[in-house]
Amino acid sequence: MASAEPAIPPFPSFARAKVVMPIDGDKLTLWPQKREKWWEKVLGFPFELRFFAKDYLWISSNGNRIEIQPHYLESTFDTFWIDTRGAVAAQALGGLFPFTLGKQKQLLKGIVATLAAMPSRLKPKDDAVAGMIREIHAQLAKRSEPEATGGARAPLGSLRSAASNWVWERKLRNWKPPAP
Repeated sequence: MASAEPAIPPFPSFARAKVVMPIDGDKLTLWPQKREKWWEKVLGFPFELRFFAKDYLWISSNGNRIEIQPHYLESTFDTFWIDTRGAVAAQALGGLFPFTLGKQKQLLKGIVATLAAMPSRLKPKDDAVAGMIREIHAQLAKRSEPEATGGARAPLGSLRSAASNWVWERKLRNWKPPAP
């Protein structure tokens, strides 16, 4: 008789919230920084043609997954989705390059670290959202071995697939999280 897997609780649901916080742009992924350098503040988001802008991200949850859209120095209009199992899916350039990251442990560590830093950076009016982000953080911090994302995507065209793989291999090639 096969034992049933324990049920994974859903995330708390909340509408889109903006969190202003420095994000590590050198790694081209999510990782909270202690502070932005002066030249990063001046450049803002050159790829978005927004200068003198502070790093920020949008976060929301529908209960099944959280969605994070970071905006940082080298932003390529990335969007990350993290499900309750800890599997990560992402899109670069506003959906042009979809990519399922599945068991990218280091990326999940960066997302968990970012979630830990978010509540203190929310405005007082968002105290309820801060509490929900703390709950999500606690749930994902337990997922040291995230499962692969279920359900296969439709295969991409060969050129689009090769370009998508190149973008994400470049982003994750030598990425090492900073020492705690």
